[in-house]
Amino acid sequence: MTEAFLHYMFESRKLGQRFYTTEGDLLWVENFGHLNGNSGPDFLMATIKINETKWAGHIEFHINSSDWIKHGHQNDKAYNNVIAHFVWNHDREIMAGEYQLPVVELKGLIDEKQYKKYKKLIDANKRIPCEGSTVLSQKITDQMTVALSRRLQRKSNEVLSLLELHNGDQLKVLLHLITTSLGGKVNREGFTALSEKIERTILAKLDYQEFKIQALLHGLSGLLTQQKSSDPYIQSLQNEFDYQKKVFGLQPLPATIWKFSTFRPSAHPTHRIAQLAGLLSNTNFLTHLNEGAIENTHRFLEIEPDPFWNRHYHFGKTTKLKNTALTKTVKNHIIINAIVPFAVALGKLKDDGELYKKAVNLLKELKVEQNKIVQQWVKIGVLAKNAADSQALIELKNEYCDKKKCLSCAIGQEIMNK
Repeated sequence: MTEAFLHYMFESRKLGQRFYTTEGDLLWVENFGHLNGNSGPDFLMATIKINETKWAGHIEFHINSSDWIKHGHQNDKAYNNVIAHFVWNHDREIMAGEYQLPVVELKGLIDEKQYKKYKKLIDANKRIPCEGSTVLSQKITDQMTVALSRRLQRKSNEVLSLLELHNGDQLKVLLHLITTSLGGKVNREGFTALSEKIERTILAKLDYQEFKIQALLHGLSGLLTQQKSSDPYIQSLQNEFDYQKKVFGLQPLPATIWKFSTFRPSAHPTHRIAQLAGLLSNTNFLTHLNEGAIENTHRFLEIEPDPFWNRHYHFGKTTKLKNTALTKTVKNHIIINAIVPFAVALGKLKDDGELYKKAVNLLKELKVEQNKIVQQWVKIGVLAKNAADSQALIELKNEYCDKKKCLSCAIGQEIMNK
């Protein structure tokens, strides 16, 4: 037995409203409250009546009554207002302060068929537990909407935490998000460290000139300072950064933080840093985004670094002539992982619900992401039309399927109700 299953049976009213405590008293649930997704009691703001006495507060669930002690709730003030204890097995009395908690034992009330359905779902040796089940397409659509909302809210909360860390400096956080998104998984650590070294005051003092920003970023990366080259462009960058280092007291990162060997040259950190310099030299880009103007975002991402990068994938290594502008895939990655979460967070700060709608619409304008998770859904017949759908499916897989939260999912609930 699991607490999650007990929560589901209680919340879905499958156990009814009428219960008897282990003392034989009639306990009537007038208001089931709401399931708490954070720490603290399981169901908050519930209302019950025991015999003729009405109580308002929280309801806690456990497998065994003694889990209350095992989990240390007796030392947690958050549990002082618990008014009833619902358990699978009652093995001891529990005191909440001077109040003996009324206990409802559920062992004899659970439908075995329901539990077998639940066990079949969570024990399924499948990447997506409900694979092979017949589910209404509308239920899938509904759950994708919930999953996308949850993903955007979670990511925007991360942005709000960054804002708190950086004393509310919105442009600093936006710059951090864009920089980090360019790192991908392999060089995320390096680009995160680089973002911490980029100061907007220095960008302004450099008058947002792209060459000077190229020197600044490549210099801070630690990759420029280790080069010995006769190339005029590289020498110019080095001379410029030597000047900046003295004026601004800059300290480069260790060059060893960067990884080059696992992907094609166009994704190497030197290329990405060059592209970042192009983005940061456009002052309108950051200003418009900070004002919540996320429409036509692709227009601001139309940058092309110095022609040097058409011929080099590293300072000392040449490559075939090619276009080093941001590809559609990279643009979409920046929008999905930086601009959209920032816009949702900005909407929360400004209490502007329209920004959330704009963010979702922006995702709907982008093509579906191509990754292993989306392909897993395709294999079982669930298709994504755009990036909003693919983001929803990623959230659904990572936060519901992988964590076996089938009972919190509309798809799993439909299977349970059949």
